[in-house]
Amino acid sequence: MSNPAPLVVTTTPPDSFTSTPLTPPPSEEKGSRVSTSQILDGVRNFQRGQALPPWHRFSLQEDEYTRLLAEVGKESESFQGFWKHKLKYDYFPSTSTFIFRMPTATHERFITSVVQETTRQLQTLATADSLTSEFARQLDSCGSTSIHFPDEYGRHDPDGSFGHTQAQYPGVIFEVSYSQKRRDLGRLADDYILGSDGNIRVVIGLDIEYLARGKGKEVSGKVATISVWRPRISDDGNGGELTAHQEIVDLEFRDKDGIANPSPGIGISLRLDDFATSALHPKPMSERVFIPATTLTIFLNNAEKAESMIKENMGAKVTLGKVVKKRRRQSTPIEELDETKEKTFKEEEERAEKRARKADKAWKP
Repeated sequence: MSNPAPLVVTTTPPDSFTSTPLTPPPSEEKGSRVSTSQILDGVRNFQRGQALPPWHRFSLQEDEYTRLLAEVGKESESFQGFWKHKLKYDYFPSTSTFIFRMPTATHERFITSVVQETTRQLQTLATADSLTSEFARQLDSCGSTSIHFPDEYGRHDPDGSFGHTQAQYPGVIFEVSYSQKRRDLGRLADDYILGSDGNIRVVIGLDIEYLARGKGKEVSGKVATISVWRPRISDDGNGGELTAHQEIVDLEFRDKDGIANPSPGIGISLRLDDFATSALHPKPMSERVFIPATTLTIFLNNAEKAESMIKENMGAKVTLGKVVKKRRRQSTPIEELDETKEKTFKEEEERAEKRARKADKAWKP
């Protein structure tokens, strides 16, 4: 285990995971039991354009997860490329849970705005005439780059992240949540912070889809909140215990009417030294990156309006006249060969699935 960055030390057990206790999830949260072939079929459908839920959960034991990755290695090059470069997913060994991420348009636009504003402020710090400007110049947006942890902390694709060019792990993680994902935020923070030995300094959860009860059914509300987790070491009498401490719990930055929280101190608040392990900055750096609630609300409102406009087909566009014809490009020999391979793989898998069904009389679709 690498030496963790200096952390906050307390003499009493920390109030960790205030909103999400680290206990096995209820049966309804564990996800459906599926075979690896069913997961692969789901990915193929996704590759062809079929939509998936934003946070699609499956129950998958570690040996099944290992087998799934091995099966991916047997697939066609196009499938492997899609899995590696396009698919976003998480695996939680602690709960044997495999999750597909399928961000909504609002989700993607909102996190893009947050990342762009964070980058802008870091660039300002990098050009300042100060002792910390060189450090700031080494900080980059890592996007959704996959993070692999040893042992029981799994593999995760964050919505956004920032890190130092010489650091093993990013320092700051952003996760945008909604109804399906909200209950897993605490476990995500746990894996990020414990899996990195505390070198991931901050996990920020931005919950942008609250559900309210109205006329007998659930309807989307306007409330949006911030939650923040940081590493903490408590003195347990045996050298200390590292936990993910939730220091901010569901703090509203937008209320139920869609109005920004007017308090000047409410928003995303980060110190420059949050962005990388202290192995790269021996001394604290107090320069701040701050995105106020008013700005976050503007970002979220704009993202929601854009998604609504596109869904209603109201966006600006040029309409081609009837005299203009469309012609698709012809497939190259390599593409045609790849499509043939895909079809062969699919037929072989369907035959194998039929054999498995016959062999297992207890199998139910």
